[in-house]
This record gives sequence, structure tokens and C-alpha cells, in this order.
Amino acid sequence: MSLNTTKKSQIQANMGNEAALIKRMVMELADTPPQLTVDNYREIFVRLTAKDVLRCGTVCKAWRSITTDPDFLAYHARCQQTEVLLYKYLYREFPSNEHCIVDIVLDALLVSGDEARQHRLIRYPNQTRDWLLIASSHGVLLFGKGEGLYLLCNPLTRKWADLPRLPQAQRRGMIDNKEYAFYFHKPSHEYRLLCCRNWWSANGTWCVLSTGETQPRYIDTPHAEAAGITRLVPGLRMTVTTPVSLHGRLHWPPYQGALSDHTSMVVFDMTSETFSQMQGPPTTTGSLVKLFDMDGLLVGADFGKENHIDLWFPESYGTAARWELRHQVAIPWGHYNAGRILKPIDLLSVAAAGDSNGNVMLGNRYGLVVYNVKRRETVKTINTLVTDDFVVSRHMFRANLVQHPHFAMRPSADLPYVHF
Repeated sequence: MSLNTTKKSQIQANMGNEAALIKRMVMELADTPPQLTVDNYREIFVRLTAKDVLRCGTVCKAWRSITTDPDFLAYHARCQQTEVLLYKYLYREFPSNEHCIVDIVLDALLVSGDEARQHRLIRYPNQTRDWLLIASSHGVLLFGKGEGLYLLCNPLTRKWADLPRLPQAQRRGMIDNKEYAFYFHKPSHEYRLLCCRNWWSANGTWCVLSTGETQPRYIDTPHAEAAGITRLVPGLRMTVTTPVSLHGRLHWPPYQGALSDHTSMVVFDMTSETFSQMQGPPTTTGSLVKLFDMDGLLVGADFGKENHIDLWFPESYGTAARWELRHQVAIPWGHYNAGRILKPIDLLSVAAAGDSNGNVMLGNRYGLVVYNVKRRETVKTINTLVTDDFVVSRHMFRANLVQHPHFAMRPSADLPYVHF
């Protein structure tokens, strides 16, 4: 036998021994699976969706202990990616009509555009006066239930909470209240709603509604008046997009200043409850800018151009903030509204959101585009929503399983037309 033949036989024998060893190890592991630590399970569970975490909690006491731990739930919430909320209308056919809208299904779509993971959050009646989605913050949806009455819902934990009711309008049919911001106040662990009474007047009264409170709390605004908030209110009054909560402050979209390429933004400090202003992006279409939070960074998406969307990033923050135009994203509208420049009211159904992976989702029902700022290119276009059944909302959502005070389950009899 030659030397080469001998070496070949030895190699084959060694391979056979290794295969047998691997097979034996697999069989042993099947009989006695490795013992994972609590930290191992935590790192596995934190990568699961919120619904899967809830399912894991039903398997055994050990897993339930992990999935109900407040520290784990807070960790899981921080790891969740932003989703865009979509309205899906459900119809019921009647002999006398072609169709009649009866319910709204609220779907959530990841900013990355992963349609396979699109999922339902809640289904509720299509009654504008009694079931109006006003805002979303930290995994909680805010519904308006008639003038001055509000209801909070975490669609994942299926728990509800109330806010103090505002006084009714002095004149029947007159809407005196305007909701300006819904946010989570971390120091107090309260969900709060910033409102203005008599909002149509320059002398409107600002108040805060908080979970756990029984009455509205009115804000002492001398500081705001000294800073010129009365002059800023008209800019707030015209905005249709929701403010961005970032670094303890609420930021409203810019409004056009005295100069054509000058914009200003109203800012509200959630701790001191005072208003101020900061410099906005130097654009001539400030009323068509929508702000969003991209992994802790404030970004402005300018929808005022015919063929592209400008993405503005701040180089500095504050009264004299400087902004840089870093990206221009091709508009995904297609032939449905090609060449049509949006109006401010159109921002009610326009998405602008970012995630921690550099993805930015922009668009409306006529097309959504996912642009990656790290790769500087469009990575996905979504055209499947171009139907009468879907409408892109202005709201974002991030799953949150943290248990908050004043939220509780409600009997189905109290909410007979709501389904999860």
C-alpha cells in the first residue's frame, strides 16, 4: 500500500470517528438538553415580538417570572423597532348600497417594510365622534370619545385607562378643546395629554390631563407669554402632524418665519412645562415638513418638493440650531398623483419614521418607500396599499409591555365592538 493510500485511509477513519462523536453528542443533548441560565432566556425573549413574549409567559412559572419582570419588560420595550400605523376599512354589504364602512382595523408595519410581519393591533367602530384615534405614544393609543372625553388603550396588554374629562363646550356644537400632544412623562410614569381650551383664541388656556388624576391641571404660562408663546400659537394652530418627543421635550413641525427660507419650531419642556422656540430647517416649504425620531436623532422630512423628499438633520440643537440637508429621496407616489405637490392637510395621512438600522419609511397610500441613510439608497418600495381599503396614518407605534399604574382590563360588555 502506498503512502498516499495510507494517509487517505487514516483521514477517512478520522472523519468517521468525528461523525460518530458528533452523532453521539447530539443524541446525548436530546436526552439531557443544556441548562440555560435566566440571563440566557432573557436574551432570547428580548428578541421576540411582544405577542410571542406573552405566549412564552404561559409556558411555565419560570418563563412567566422572566416575562413579567419589570426590568425585562423595560429592556424589551427599548429594543422594539418603530412601526407605521395603517387604517384598514372593513365593509358590510347592504342591498341598497354598494358597501358601508362599519369597522376600522389598525395594522402596524415595521419601518423596514417587512410586510410578512405586518400585524393587527385593534379593531374598533368607525364612529368619528366616539372612536377617533388622536395619537400614539410608548405603545399606548389615545382615542377621543366625544368632546372632552378620552380613552387610553395598550392593544398588546389589552388594558385601558381614562384621562380626566375636560369641561363641555359653552355652546352646543362648538369644539373648544384642541389636543396638541400626547406623551409619556418618565419621572411620574404618567401618560399625559397637552390641550388648549379656547384654542381658536390667542388667549387660550393650556392644561395637562394625566392618568391617575381626576381633574385637568392648568399650566401657569407667564414664562411662555414672556417668551412670545402668543405669537407662536398661530404656527401651532395650523399644524396637522403630531409633535416628536425627544430628550424630555416635545417638538412641533416648523412654521414659516418672516424670511422665505427661515423656519421656527415650538418646543415644550415636559418637566418644567414651559414653551420655547428653536430654529427649524432652512426651507421654503416649512408647512410640509414632518418631524420624526430616528434612534434618538431629530429628523425633518420635507414633502414640499415635486420629485423628491428632503431629509434634514440637525448639526446643533437649540435656539440657533443649524440643519443640514443630507439626503434626497425619490418620491414613491407613482402615476396616481405624479407631479402633484402635497398640501399641509395631506400630512394627516403621510408616513415619516425611522429605526435604529438606518431605515426611513416615507410615503402615503399611493406608495411607501424605505430609504437607508447608511447605504444612501432606496432599499424597498411598497405599492400593495394602493386600494380603497387602506390608508396610511400619521401615527407611529412601538410595542410596550410595561405595566403602568391606572391601566386595567375591562369587561367586554363595556367595549362590545372592540376586538384584538
